[in-house]
Amino acid sequence: MPSRVIFGQNESAIVRGLVEPGSPKLITTRDAANYVDHASGNSLAHTMSFLSKKKVVERVGKGLYLNRSNNLSPNITEVIPPVFGEVRYYVGLNAAANYWGLTPQIPNVYHVIYLPKNEANSRRIERWCTMLSRKEKLGGEIRPIKSKSNMIFGEGITQKVIDEAQLPISTIEATLLDGIMYADEIGGADEILHWMKTALSANLVNQDKFTHLMGSLSGELRSADAWIGFLLEYMANNGLASKSEIDKFVDEARNRLDRHSTYRWGKKSTDSQYFNEWRLHVSRVYLDQLNSAAVFE
Repeated sequence: MPSRVIFGQNESAIVRGLVEPGSPKLITTRDAANYVDHASGNSLAHTMSFLSKKKVVERVGKGLYLNRSNNLSPNITEVIPPVFGEVRYYVGLNAAANYWGLTPQIPNVYHVIYLPKNEANSRRIERWCTMLSRKEKLGGEIRPIKSKSNMIFGEGITQKVIDEAQLPISTIEATLLDGIMYADEIGGADEILHWMKTALSANLVNQDKFTHLMGSLSGELRSADAWIGFLLEYMANNGLASKSEIDKFVDEARNRLDRHSTYRWGKKSTDSQYFNEWRLHVSRVYLDQLNSAAVFE
């Protein structure tokens, strides 16, 4: 912080709050009101503008600031908790896969899967993430994803420290299932094939936990059994996993499969191939990605 800066009463009160241990890394004008007594909205807006000019905070967008009271910009993981606030969320997909050793790729994008509270709350999260993505010093960006499944939140999350921030993160087993559900978000079907092969060959998967999560997910998403069964059987048929490793999972998926419906894996397109055993239409893009990956594995 620059020397010889004279702060007024409100500025001083806010600065004292921001330098306290555990102070928020991301604050709003409304948050700043907690540090002062009886300040109007206009007064607080002017105060935050002044503190921004003095580099105590850094403006992200209208009414939103990064705490720079220690002369350092927080990193991307430190602002995830205030972005999502009270909604249930967890860090998943690429960042989780890297954490668990499923991929060596260091994430630049942190996918955060959350249960939306309401539409207004979702719009606010999307807006904040967009504004934060313009701040290169954060070292990455947050990509929010509305959850397709409530189940993961109850059984597939653990707490870990990621780049100095303690965050909820998907377990290895949940990360693999999420990779199948959100394949487009991680770069395609070939990426989840790599993750699955790594997990199985290194014996990273707890079979009981994976089986339990599969069953719970199937109860929410009927297509889950078709997706999982198809992918694992594809791996076995192409020598990417031994039958003994995946037979239990494939058999359970096959036994649960509702054969009165048909399912789709990949974006809706007329260019897909149908696999009758799994009642599954797989997009040609996904098949090409899988076939290409299988050649180089």
